[in-house]
Parts: sequence; C-alpha cells; structure tokens
Amino acid sequence: MTELEKQLLQRIQLDFPVVPQPFALLAQQLHATEADVLAALADFKQTGIIRRLGALFDARRLGYVSTLVAAQASPAALGPFLADVQALPGVSHCYGRDHDLNAWFTLTMPNWDAVEQTLAGLWDKHEIETIYSLPARQLFKLRVYFPTSQSGPTPAPPAQTKQPKQPQHVDLDQVPTAKLTAEQIALVRFLQEDWPLVAQPFAALADQAGLDEESVLDQTKRWLADGTIRRLAAMVRHHKLGYNANALLVLAVEPELIQAAGAHLATYQQVSHCYQRTPAPGWPYNLYAMLHARQRSHVLPLVEQMKQKIEPEDALVLFTTKEYKKESVKYFQELPQ
Repeated sequence: MTELEKQLLQRIQLDFPVVPQPFALLAQQLHATEADVLAALADFKQTGIIRRLGALFDARRLGYVSTLVAAQASPAALGPFLADVQALPGVSHCYGRDHDLNAWFTLTMPNWDAVEQTLAGLWDKHEIETIYSLPARQLFKLRVYFPTSQSGPTPAPPAQTKQPKQPQHVDLDQVPTAKLTAEQIALVRFLQEDWPLVAQPFAALADQAGLDEESVLDQTKRWLADGTIRRLAAMVRHHKLGYNANALLVLAVEPELIQAAGAHLATYQQVSHCYQRTPAPGWPYNLYAMLHARQRSHVLPLVEQMKQKIEPEDALVLFTTKEYKKESVKYFQELPQ
C-alpha cells in the first residue's frame, strides 16, 4: 500500500466531506490529484478493503428498534438456524463466538412486536436451547476505525467537515424519533447505499432521489449535526487490514458503576463499540465492548488491564470464530419505491 493509499484509507474511515466535490477536496488535503484518489478508492472496493462508502444511520432516530441477540444452537441446528438468520433483512451483523452461546446477531426492525415475533419464529422452527434479546440502554462509544499501521497517531478529521463529536454517553431511551417527509425517506434510501465514485456524488444521489444537489447537501449536514447520520465514511473489512483478533468483552457491573466503567472502556483505541445492555435471566452481563487487535495475544492483557480498573463482578471474553454476515441495515425498504 502506498503512502497516499494509507493516508486516504485512514482519512476516509473518519469522515467524508459534505461538499459538492468531496474527492477533489480530499485530494487537495492529501497533496494528490482527484484522479489518484478515485483510482485508489476504486481499488479498495475491488480488493474488498472497503465494503461500502456512504451514510450509517441511527435506527432509533428513523423510528426503528434494534437489539443484540445471543443464541445457543445445537451442532445439528446451527447451520439451518444461521441460514435463516442471515436471510433476515433486519440482520446486519452475524457472528459465531467461542462460547455456549455460539450465534450472535443484531436485529433491527420497525417495532418491538416485530422483533419478538421474529425471535419467536426462530425459536419455534429450530432446535435452540437458549435465545437472549439484549437491547442497548446507553451508548458510550461507537467509533469504528482501523489504523493502517501498527503505530502512529490517529489523523484528525479535516476542518471543512462537521461530523458529530462522540458524546461521553447517550441514553438511548431518550433518543427522539424524527418525523420524516416522503422526500426525506427517499433520500435516506439513497444515502444508505454504496455511493458512486464520481466527481460529484451528492449530485448523482440527488438525481436518483429526484432532488437537487444543494438540498441533499443541506439535509446531509443537518442529519450529521443532530445524529440521525451516525457516520459518513468508508466501512472497511478489518481482516483485510490485519485485525484478525476480534472479541466481545461482556461484563457484569454494579448499576451505580456503569457510567464510570463505560466511560473508561471508551478511552481505549482498541474499543470500537461500547454499550450498556439490559441483562437477561441467567445472563447478568450489562456492559459490552467490542475489541479489535492484530493478534489474540494482544487482547487478553488488555482485558486484564480493563478489569483491574473497573473491577466487575464477572467478565467473559468471547472471541469471534466466524463472520457470517456484515452489512448495513437498509431502512424503509418495506415502503413502495
């Protein structure tokens, strides 16, 4: 990977300029040409390093609900169960983990009744010994970023873009639902897709949505400012960048210590996601952090360091054994196009 490619990949994970010609601006900031930037991004997509370039929306602000599901399936049932899970349009991530709870996935749907009916249907159809729904209560961190080198500072986002700052924590029960117009819903549908690598992508998206470029730019900026768009950036495949050890750390923490513990976990660069979740009967864990490292040997010492600071009542490290599905949820697909 060339130095330009490394710098571009680091920058494009953090934010995307909301201007008429974003690739030209990126090229200017990286002392390159627009053609070089577009060629590098096309190559990243061709080689699979970048999964998608576009907007990642907050499900709650769009009126959807989401939960993390953990299930224990028998060896005979695991394959058919995961096949049905992956086929669900509301499932964005699905993983195997080295625990009795061997199937983990996120499920996003229009309402909680739909979630309950979907999980009940899976339970009735398959030989599932346990299934837990673990909805998030608070968000402490959501920042997916993978440096292209093993050391070195994280590059700062360019001043021209106004990405939302990561809050210390967000009470997810208090997140408001936006009242969207038909025009805004149409724009969501196009912003959530993989964006075209053209000189003026916002103009291209505007044409597809039947809008004008200026209104698309203005709405995108407003959604970034109020958190409706969580990220406007490239989503990468971390395995392609050498991050082969990925683990979910689950902790049982006293309720009065959740705020301090979540804030502490959020300070680690190796943590991409950190949530408080509702525990379930027989599953007391209420604080979750997703850890990424290049080797397994880097994870366990890090966890011990975290535990010494937080002093949880209990903790488990669940390494990912297989990635079955990883893609962004598509919103408003149930509405007529």
